Amino acid sequence: MRGHSCGVFSGHVRILVATDLASRGLDVIDITHVFNYDFPRNIEEYVHRVGRTGRAGRSGVSVTLVTRDDWSKAAELINILERAGQEVPEELVLMAERYEKKQRERAMMPPGGGRGGGGGRGEGRGGRRGRDGFRDSNWL
Repeated sequence: MRGHSCGVFSGHVRILVATDLASRGLDVIDITHVFNYDFPRNIEEYVHRVGRTGRAGRSGVSVTLVTRDDWSKAAELINILERAGQEVPEELVLMAERYEKKQRERAMMPPGGGRGGGGGRGEGRGGRRGRDGFRDSNWL
């Protein structure tokens, strides 16, 4: 049975793994999928990466993993996807909305964080924050 199951998946798959630097010098016309395991440093880099797929009138798929550290770029990514006529995932819209909400809340806070005295470590009293300055419990 196992031998039969494995036979279904036999064949060849062409995979290219490249850094941004290497990918700029390559012109491979039959790339069907691009997987971004780390979000590009800027939107121009994103466009360059995903532009590797779907060339010469062919369609392609791009998958980008987005972490909390990347949420600041979500609104700009939505803009790029909409201008290109691409589907915008609902999760990406939620990320952008939450990031904007947190930015507005942060702007409304008085200098020094607006917390008086006490130094508790419990929920809602400071606690650990990610590199973006937000508590882990505030996210999906």
